[in-house]
Amino acid sequence: MTAPFIVGDSSPFLKRVLIPFWVVRILIMIIQIAVYALLVAGLSIYEDDSRRLFDEYHTKLSYRTVLAVSCVIMAVILLCLILDLVCIIQRARRTLSPSFFLGVNVTQSLFYTVSFILGMINARPSAVYAVVQVLILLSFLGLLIYSAIVFHQYRKGALRGTYAQTHNPEGHKLVENGNTGYPPQPTPYGQEYSQEYPKATYYDGAAPHPYSAETYGAPQHQGYEPNRTAAV
Repeated sequence: MTAPFIVGDSSPFLKRVLIPFWVVRILIMIIQIAVYALLVAGLSIYEDDSRRLFDEYHTKLSYRTVLAVSCVIMAVILLCLILDLVCIIQRARRTLSPSFFLGVNVTQSLFYTVSFILGMINARPSAVYAVVQVLILLSFLGLLIYSAIVFHQYRKGALRGTYAQTHNPEGHKLVENGNTGYPPQPTPYGQEYSQEYPKATYYDGAAPHPYSAETYGAPQHQGYEPNRTAAV
């Protein structure tokens, strides 16, 4: 029989589900952070040339606006990466709660959904770019769906932890006091059973053996008398 799930005793999140998603997502976020870091570092050459900035990035935004947007996006991706690392540590310690995990995935999925929509509208996506963006979005939506399922089971009380033996201190008290919790059973003659049981006696050599001839006497032969021949 299993006990209700308790945070810290076990974890309802399966490693075979979490690990593939985490590996893909962490690789994606590391690559994106590196790309935006290079972008922020390389934007300085377009500071005084807005025409060149438009030709390179197809945007009418000014240099400072592009720099600010790039820094914000990089910071949000870094935050998503940190949240995934926190979830990994909590899962290893079995302290990852369904509500926290769902909140993390809602935040991450919301950001990447907005990013995907803006990327498809403002950019000139090729087929490869579109496929990559869809895979990135699915890696976040997939774990969001899984976290929502686990949270729903948690709210319904359907999650089960490891086996836990029921602790009954009253039962220990009854045994310690010599009381089984049942009234004494009377004998057919209205007397209670004695609490002391007679000890068995053992043969020590002094008393006759219970199956010896002294106890039962000489063997008797019914209907037979041995022939006695008189001396002549």
